[in-house]
Amino acid sequence: MARARPEARVLDFACGSGGFLLATAHYWFKQFGQDGVSPASLANQLHGVEYDAHAYSLARVVLEVGLGVSVSRLHCANALNQNWQGQTYDCILCNPPAGKIEVDMQAGAFQYAGRGKGRVNEYEVAFAELAVRLAASGGRIGLIVPEGLLSNSELKPFRKWLFGQARPVAVLGLPRGLFPHTPSRMYALMMVKSPRRKPNRCLITELRRHEISGNRAAVVRLVQGVLHA
Repeated sequence: MARARPEARVLDFACGSGGFLLATAHYWFKQFGQDGVSPASLANQLHGVEYDAHAYSLARVVLEVGLGVSVSRLHCANALNQNWQGQTYDCILCNPPAGKIEVDMQAGAFQYAGRGKGRVNEYEVAFAELAVRLAASGGRIGLIVPEGLLSNSELKPFRKWLFGQARPVAVLGLPRGLFPHTPSRMYALMMVKSPRRKPNRCLITELRRHEISGNRAAVVRLVQGVLHA
């Protein structure tokens, strides 16, 4: 998902300890470092938001140690209550929280997430809606989501809107227990912000734990083939 040029703007709006951002930077430096791309310039393209102060502090340490430079695009804040007006990103990668929303949200900023008639007060809905809003045209979105987002009948109107805004290119079922303290079955949902095509090609598959560790390159090639189709 992060196979963009290093001038692309990458966002993780629930970045935890910064793992997705650091992995993106390492990929970029490995691919483009020979072209004179510096860690400082790569760090400038990585944007992270984390609500938990401890996780935010850890993310800052992880990124600054991993890149060897200071990072300035990392913020300790509630992404659901930020003014994102005018901001767009080329790639959004995130493993957001799931379950009932327990933080403030920006008033009037969400169509489907939150409290009230016709809305769903779930983090996964709010972050998926926010991802589509913030992705640039043609931008890539990669989210780790619980099974309910893809199968719950209550969310059918939201899914119709979501996939009308961003074309799904891959849905990867992840092994139970892959994420500690997460009882729900989780999926990697990958989308491109563009109108759906007919027919729309979307890879749907289940991954076992040994397939992720032993055949990572094959899985990556499979997803990349769909992304570039």
